[in-house]
Order: sequence, then structure tokens, then C-alpha cells
Amino acid sequence: MRSGIIFPALLSAELDYTTLYQSAMRSAVSGLPVRVIATLITKQSFFLFSQREIRRVQDLKGRRVAISNFASSTEASARAALKHYGLEAMRDVTLIAMGDTGVRFQALLSGAIEAAILTPPYTAMAEHEGLNNLVWLGDLLGDVPSNGLSTTVRKLKEKPDQVYRTLRASVRSMIYTREHRQEALPILMKEFPGLDRSTLAGTLDFYLKAMSPDGTVSESVVREMINDQRALLSVKSEVPLTQVAEFGPLQRVIKELNPSQ
Repeated sequence: MRSGIIFPALLSAELDYTTLYQSAMRSAVSGLPVRVIATLITKQSFFLFSQREIRRVQDLKGRRVAISNFASSTEASARAALKHYGLEAMRDVTLIAMGDTGVRFQALLSGAIEAAILTPPYTAMAEHEGLNNLVWLGDLLGDVPSNGLSTTVRKLKEKPDQVYRTLRASVRSMIYTREHRQEALPILMKEFPGLDRSTLAGTLDFYLKAMSPDGTVSESVVREMINDQRALLSVKSEVPLTQVAEFGPLQRVIKELNPSQ
């Protein structure tokens, strides 16, 4: 489902949950009745890939980088990567909105663009094609979650049992995947028959490295992300954690699965 229609579908109850994380936070900070309920991937899943002849981020000066949309996580990631290496987006490097990751990958592969922000599994596919991985944003930014579970306030109030079961299934699947990598790979191959084993293995290894152990992330990380969204939206007033996240059901799940905690 395209990201632009996810939140209207969520708010109209045509969709129960979304894995979009920063977009969910932005919606909550802006006042929409949406709450983050778990963190699945604690690192940014964005990578900056380039054409074969471009081997350093600094070599992108005067070139073009494809992102999904402006005011998106891909734009923020591109700007962060460029800034880290002394370049300024839209002055030294042009950012071009090109939509979904698959479109950006094809544009990079065809030579229509010099660089692009990509996510797995397209990162493994890009490496297979000989494109250059210039930088992983996870190395630059530390813990900045890129994927989680979010739902509406209405869902939390009206169907708490469903929320609990959804979280429990999610956390259990994360634990299983982390502890049974060899068994998880054939499951992925069955679910994604269009992708080869090496691509899926590379994708799985990345997510195992970036995955939250139990759906949690530190409160300080969440608060920092809230403040980032406040700045982006020019929201001057303080935004309490409870306006953006509801981690109570997740804590119940963790206590059930690990009573010693």
C-alpha cells in the first residue's frame, strides 16, 4: 500500500495497523489520534547507493539523489548523509522525489539517476548488480527506529485484546527469527518466491542486526524523535509521550513472555 493513503485508511478503520514509524509519530504530533505501540527495527533501514563510478559520498557534488518524497524519512536520511560528509542538499546535491524504493532502484540501475536512498531487499539486489553502498544511515545516526507498529486511539480503546494478540504475535516472531535464523530463511523464500536465496539471506541478516530484541526502544530515543517532528511541523508547545506512544500493551506482552522482567 502506498504511504500516502495509509493514514486515511487507518483513521477510517479500513486498515488496522501500520509499520510506518516516523510518519506515525508525525501524525500524532500534529494531533491525529494515532499511537506508536511497538518498535520493530531500531536502526534506520536506509542506505545511500550510487552508480559504479561514484565511490564516495563527496563525489555526489553536482549529482542527483533519489528519495521517496519531500518531508519524508528518506529525505531526512539523504540530508543527514550529505551533511555528514560536508555537502548540503539542494545546494551541492539535488534531491529528486521518485516514489517507492523499487522505482528508485530501477532508476539507479538504468543510469537515470546517480544515487538513491534504498532499503532491503533492494540493497542486496543493488550490491549484486555492482552498485556502490556509500553509507548505511544506521552507522551515522545510531538508534533511530525506522519500523514499528502503530494504530489508532480508537483501536486501543475498543479492541484491546486484538492489539495485545497482534503485539504478542509480533514479538514472538521476532524472538523466533533471531534464535532460528536457519529456519527463518526458508520461510522467507516461500513468502517471496520472486527473490533469490542470497538476496533474502542478506536482507534477513540486516534485519537481525537492526531488530529490537522485544519491541522496545529507549524512552530517550522516542522523546528525541518527538522533538524532531515538533521542529519539522513548527509545533512550539511540548508534546507528551502519551500523545505519541502507548507502550502499556507491549509491556504486558513482555511480562508474559519473560516473567522475570
